[in-house]
Amino acid sequence: AFKGVAPVARANADWLKSVIADKGWPTYSQVGHDGAKAAWLIVQHADHDPAFQAQVLPLVEHAAKGGEADLPDLALLTDRVLLAQGKPQRYGSQFTTAGD
Repeated sequence: AFKGVAPVARANADWLKSVIADKGWPTYSQVGHDGAKAAWLIVQHADHDPAFQAQVLPLVEHAAKGGEADLPDLALLTDRVLLAQGKPQRYGSQFTTAGD
């Protein structure tokens, strides 16, 4: 079922990279709450590209601190990036499944 999701996630991430390169991180005041949330969702689900997630993290952090992105979304992305880097999570929001 998830096999069809991977190409879409890759295409969305590639598109968002070009948007960020051209316009910066999409904030509430630029693209509205729904647009900014959609951009975050694309990054959050871009597990195929952890370098991209790590690159975007400070942009999301800056936006969240300025009231232009959700703080809970920042926490989720922070943990996602830390987990991908093999580091302990800060907020404990992510999990992995194991054989047990």
